[in-house]
Amino acid sequence: FVGELGSERVIYGTDFPWFSHHYYIGAVLGAGLGEGDCRNIFYRNARRLLDSFQAGRRPGRGQKKTRGKNEDPG
Repeated sequence: FVGELGSERVIYGTDFPWFSHHYYIGAVLGAGLGEGDCRNIFYRNARRLLDSFQAGRRPGRGQKKTRGKNEDPG
């Protein structure tokens, strides 16, 4: 995935508790990625995503869209 999308678009995750998170950490570290790519996957991308919600923005968007009273919040 990283080769196609870039490490800026991948977030670390597991199927814990069914699968060990240690295995998946090893899979990322053993994938031959650079340190910066691993840091993106393990925490930078999630931090950027969560920061965008805290700031009241939708991820990947500029300004927060305002809705009228009768619009679906969808």
